Amino acid sequence: MIEISIAGFKKGEKRVEVEVLPGDLDMGDWDAELAGPVNLVLDLYKNDKGVVIRGRAESVLRLECARCLEKFEQEVSFPVEAVYRFAENPVAVDPWEEGEAPREITPQTVT
Repeated sequence: MIEISIAGFKKGEKRVEVEVLPGDLDMGDWDAELAGPVNLVLDLYKNDKGVVIRGRAESVLRLECARCLEKFEQEVSFPVEAVYRFAENPVAVDPWEEGEAPREITPQTVT
């Protein structure tokens, strides 16, 4: 998982460049492995309603040929897009109600 804190970002645009090492990502049941780090270049656009993220991810995969079983490396590059919407009401529970504890508010992914 990749986490980028947006708490300190002011409204507007910010470019973020991140290098993620192969051991920091869960590749699941892929028939490939990362031969190097994943390089992300992301443009974040923050306003009162949320954050839009657009950018690219690039890396090198180590694969195995299905016919001859030789390993080879392949450069990959793909777009990254995500939208996070802030909660409309930052207070989830009235703090004056007895028996209720405030719940954690987290950004929601909009699909």
